[in-house]
Amino acid sequence: MKKIHLIEEWDYMDPKPSQTFVALEENKIQEWCDNMNKNYSGGTTKYIRTLEKKEAQSWALNEIYKVIAHPYVTRTCGDLDSVDVDRIKNIYKMLDKAYQ
Repeated sequence: MKKIHLIEEWDYMDPKPSQTFVALEENKIQEWCDNMNKNYSGGTTKYIRTLEKKEAQSWALNEIYKVIAHPYVTRTCGDLDSVDVDRIKNIYKMLDKAYQ
């Protein structure tokens, strides 16, 4: 079953790591991190933890709220740009495919 995992990415010369979320099968997340560390020279990737379903839903709603409240691309008419709409769609797809 796919779940959403919290990942720490520490890019080269960054003062502190950033956090990202990845939707993968539980048994593949460490392999994915190892592959990122082996093949991506920008820094280190570290698995932190797997989110429970309620946490993942809360994360998704929070991310969608952020996009709506502070769009990446501001349009004069107030509509969301296709970049923002795609971000919301991708968040929804991640959550929809996980925890089934």
